[in-house]
Amino acid sequence: MLAIHHPGSCVATHTAAPLSILRPPSLRYRPLHYLRFRIAHLTQARIPGLRCGYVPADFHRTSASATSNFLTPGLRASLRPHTVAYGLCDSPVGLLAWIKDALHDCTPNVDAIGPVDSLNFTMLSWLPGPEAALRYLRTTFTTDSHDFREVAGRYSHTPLGLSVFPSSEGPPPMWARCVQNLKWVKRHNGKPGWPVWERADVLAEDLREFFGGVILKKDRRLKETCGRDPGDVD
Repeated sequence: MLAIHHPGSCVATHTAAPLSILRPPSLRYRPLHYLRFRIAHLTQARIPGLRCGYVPADFHRTSASATSNFLTPGLRASLRPHTVAYGLCDSPVGLLAWIKDALHDCTPNVDAIGPVDSLNFTMLSWLPGPEAALRYLRTTFTTDSHDFREVAGRYSHTPLGLSVFPSSEGPPPMWARCVQNLKWVKRHNGKPGWPVWERADVLAEDLREFFGGVILKKDRRLKETCGRDPGDVD
């Protein structure tokens, strides 16, 4: 969204989230990327020079595009935020179960988030109440609005960096080239999980490498910002 609506001030974007909103390339939609994808798929990305950025694991993913499964369970729940928030606040156990279910979707590693962490996540929703977050989702994603799908199909020249972690879900990361100027991709090994929580140190290093090693060298705006004294005020 930032890259689309604020290209003048958005220097670059980085994500490690599954890109489930990406549309698959086709002969009508990004034909050049479709040709690259078909070549890599035909060779299973095993022939150097014909991989086009893909790896064999990309063709074993189960992809769900934005058009086939747009609303997640959390978004469906947000369609009636007041009702759902009332039910969750009325039942602390119900809120805990809802949070545990959401955390289970984030990572298959059941031991990664212990009882204390689960309670902390629950209290972060319990104290302010879940209605604000649900209303935010309701405002952002509505059943009668196609803005998000429409934005997902636009192209942005803002540089994009991807940290790719093992997963059996989501489209191939290279499909991101259909919607944004993909400048940097780093693939990590290990078990599928929730990178933001389980491998935060790896993500922090990726951010340094992407913004410091790739973007900082080419974007004058970021150089000027990084060169300022922290106490300077325009």
